This record gives sequence, structure tokens and C-alpha cells, in this order.
Amino acid sequence: MKKLLSIIFVSFLLSGNGYANTPVENFVFKKLFDEYSYCTVYYKFLARSVERIELRNDDKLFAEEMNKLSEKSEINMIFFAKKISKPANDVQKNIQRIYESFLNIAGRDYSKTEILINQYTNSCENSLADPEVRMVYWSKRFQENKEKELNEMFLPSEKPKELKGVNLQCKDRAKILTDGYAGIHFSTSRKAEFYKIRNFKVVKEILIYKPEVEKIIFLKNNKEYFVLFRDSLQWGSMKCEVMTFDAEDVTNFALEKMIITQKSKNKL
Repeated sequence: MKKLLSIIFVSFLLSGNGYANTPVENFVFKKLFDEYSYCTVYYKFLARSVERIELRNDDKLFAEEMNKLSEKSEINMIFFAKKISKPANDVQKNIQRIYESFLNIAGRDYSKTEILINQYTNSCENSLADPEVRMVYWSKRFQENKEKELNEMFLPSEKPKELKGVNLQCKDRAKILTDGYAGIHFSTSRKAEFYKIRNFKVVKEILIYKPEVEKIIFLKNNKEYFVLFRDSLQWGSMKCEVMTFDAEDVTNFALEKMIITQKSKNKL
């Protein structure tokens, strides 16, 4: 599902929406701006490393190819610079800074350029080969970092952390329940939206939750509904995991998959 959501995310990014960037968009755009900045300078650096001497035909072809790759990288760099509203003057200063750092590594005589070749050749080739793949890569890194950060919020603690805005998806690992899927969205400091699948429909309930050191107690109509243990993120046979997507959307997505599966088995 993460792969599908990443593809949807990339399609959204490329649509050129006019709204402010989301946190994941800012992360991806900045990473790609950095990638293409370094690649722009890298290819230009390689071209100049041979242009400064008397060129043979092979050297001329190499320099021309490197300059073309630098121009291609620069187009992408400028695209993502605009996405993060980076002024042109700052972009130029960044290019100069990177070039100076390359000179410090390779030397003013370019004698240690091989160090840069070993470091940047493969990564820049991958960056230019398919920018969309790089967008998916960095969106996944963002999700992983965010999920790690969110998981830490559930660790047992004498001072439980604020859970507002966090989403969980929960599955019946023991396969005891036929509709064993649920989503939880912590909407406030004490209220949670609980989404469960019953009779092939998504049912939404508003629950009160009490965060404690070792567990989180969920209440329905002022009575204990279920208890989620922090160390295992589990209640009964249901095992939960943190996600960066909206609980309601993912529960609906799970229902769609369930319906497709049942239709294929002629059970619906």
C-alpha cells in the first residue's frame, strides 16, 4: 500500500497545485534541490577538469557530454528551487559553495577528481535517469523518519507524549475476526476517531482515551472499550502500527481491497 500511496503522492506533486507545500513536499523538494545542485556542479566540474588543458577530440566529446548533463541537472535544480521558493541569488551562492567544496577535495589542479567521480557518478546518474523515482525514494524516507518519530511517542513514559494528530492502523494478526481491521485517529488530546470495518462498511465511533504510562485506555459511553498497550501497540488479537496517512482514508482503502477479494471468491 505504501508503494501505491507514494505513486499517488508523486502524481499530486507533479500536478503543480497552487497551495502551500505540505511537510512531506517540503522535505522531498529540498532533498531533490540539493541532489540536482550537486549534480549540476559535478558535471560542470568534470567538464572544466578537461577544458583547462589542450583538448583532444575525445576530451572535447567528453566535455560536451558533461556540460549537457550539467544543463539537464540545472533544469531540475531550478524546478525544485521554485518549488521551495528559493531566490535565484541563493541558488547561485549555493552553486558557488558546492564548487568551492569540490576544489577543496579535488585540488586546484583537479588532480584528485577521481574522489568526486567515486562519490557522485552513480548517484547523479540515478537522479537524472528518473526524477519521479527519486521523488518516491525521498517520500518513503520522509514516511520512515516520521513513523520512527511517531513510534517513539508511544513508548512507555512517566509523562505520556501528546498524541493529537497521530494515526494507527490495526489488523487482526490471529485472524479471529472476519473484519479484522481498524483505524484510529487521535483527533484531540482526549478524543479519538475509531474506524472499524463491519459487514463490509466503515463504521466511525468517537472514543475518549486516557493515556497512561504503560497503556492507553479507550472508553465508549464512559465504559472501558479496549486497552492498547504501548510497548506492543496491541489489544487482544489486534496489532497496530503508526502510519503517516489519515486513518479514515486507509480504512476505506482496506475495505475496497476486502471487497475486491471477496468478489474474486464469489462471497459478496
